[in-house]
Amino acid sequence: MRDLGVTSTVAPLVPDSVLPLIAAITTFGSPTIVAVFGVGGALLGAATDRLDRRTALRFVAVLGLALTASLVIKNGLALPRPPAALHRVPEDGFGFPSGHVTATTGWTLAAAALSRYGTRRLRYGLVSLAIVAMAATRVLLGVHYLVDVLAGALLGAGAVWVGLRATKRHLGATYALVVVGAAVGLFLKWGYSVS
Repeated sequence: MRDLGVTSTVAPLVPDSVLPLIAAITTFGSPTIVAVFGVGGALLGAATDRLDRRTALRFVAVLGLALTASLVIKNGLALPRPPAALHRVPEDGFGFPSGHVTATTGWTLAAAALSRYGTRRLRYGLVSLAIVAMAATRVLLGVHYLVDVLAGALLGAGAVWVGLRATKRHLGATYALVVVGAAVGLFLKWGYSVS
């Protein structure tokens, strides 16, 4: 149902010779990698005065909302990935929504919205390319259905929209929401892995 005939058709057609490149690209969307480099980059930017402190804190909070939303929904719904026979790389966990696409959408949109570098058109053009590239890698690797990556992009965009508005006036409350959401998401994740 979530496949719409896309993953089951395209994943088996990907030549083995390009799998390392696709796998390398998809690594940059890993929620863990995005969290570490996103928070680290924001802190470094604030420490070197390339970002003002409040912008750095807003970026981290908005990114945290996107990552937390994915964690809660993915583990709350517990929808499976495509069959392992379609996987071109090893992958575990649940499939909906794509955490890689949610993370990529979250950090790129938040960065584009809070940045003043380059033109608005250039920033959002690069965001679009990053999201499409990440979504494509997840489908080509056979680890997500088309609906999973579309949901990840929508969830990431929605979290950024909410986060940008919330952090204008309620930065502390946004962080509290991220902490509570992360606790719920991890509880759901560990609850499934323990049982």
